[in-house]
Amino acid sequence: MPSNSFRSEDGTQDFVNRSYTSVIREIGSSTKQLIRSEINLLVVELKSELKKVGKHLTQLMLLGALFILSVIPFLAFLVLSIGLLLNERYWLSSLIVSILFALISGGLAFSTLRKIKERDLKMLRSKAYLNAELLAVQKNFSDLKSSFQGGHHESH
Repeated sequence: MPSNSFRSEDGTQDFVNRSYTSVIREIGSSTKQLIRSEINLLVVELKSELKKVGKHLTQLMLLGALFILSVIPFLAFLVLSIGLLLNERYWLSSLIVSILFALISGGLAFSTLRKIKERDLKMLRSKAYLNAELLAVQKNFSDLKSSFQGGHHESH
């Protein structure tokens, strides 16, 4: 009699116990698979985003170097020309040109920095996949709960 304590005459209780066990294993397996695949997807998306940010940083460095090389002769021209217009006050001319170029280059640098900061790192593909997997796990839990409630009502 003790060996049949978990088995009804028609074997349904044994089947329900095995069914619960398989659902619990499936939930555990799904959760483990969800975590692994989500980590892999996050790594792929993060690498992709870092490449894009790196591209912007490289462009910023190259454009900055070209700007510096091209602006030196132009600065000399501006300082001398404005200095002549200001009755040979080259010190005032150089101050005006310096402030003008600082404002322009600073504005462009902040614009580029803003683009880097605004880069979308929301990882929408990962979130969509995670939501789908969570819905599947919730369905499994719901099925398990229904099975428990159904098995509970059948045993009474």
